[in-house]
This record gives sequence, C-alpha cells and structure tokens, in this order.
Amino acid sequence: MKHIIARCRWALLPALIGALNAGLSYATTFTVTSTNDSGASLRAAIIALNADNSGSAGAPHHIVFAIPGAGVHTITPTAQFPY
Repeated sequence: MKHIIARCRWALLPALIGALNAGLSYATTFTVTSTNDSGASLRAAIIALNADNSGSAGAPHHIVFAIPGAGVHTITPTAQFPY
C-alpha cells in the first residue's frame, strides 16, 4: 500500500508544478533544446540569463527544458557552469 501512495504522489508532481507556475510571470524564458554543451544548451541559457537585465525581483527568469526525443535526457557539461 505504501508503494501505491508513493507512486500517486510522484504522478501528481508535474500537475502541481504546472499549477504553481501558471500564476507566475517571468522576465525572460530561456528554452533548452539540446543536451550538448553548445547551441540551445543549458550553458547557453545560463549565459543568456546572466547577460539579460530585464529581470526584476518580482519577475525572475525561467529556464524551460524541451529536449526532443523520448526517455530520460542527461546533460553532461564539459566544464563548470557559469554563475
């Protein structure tokens, strides 16, 4: 029975995250479409986010992952991410 409850909690997580994000506004949305370390990558999104001055305390930036293909995707950076 504990396993069924745990699965139900995890199954509801995407809906909960979507509901929480629905009411938020973001300064800029950066979309990651590649697991590579270049192109539309997480590294490029972080660099663009750091260079974008349109954000404010009330409207943070937002990184969205839209990597094509089925299954789990792994991003393996070749160097430390900028911060």
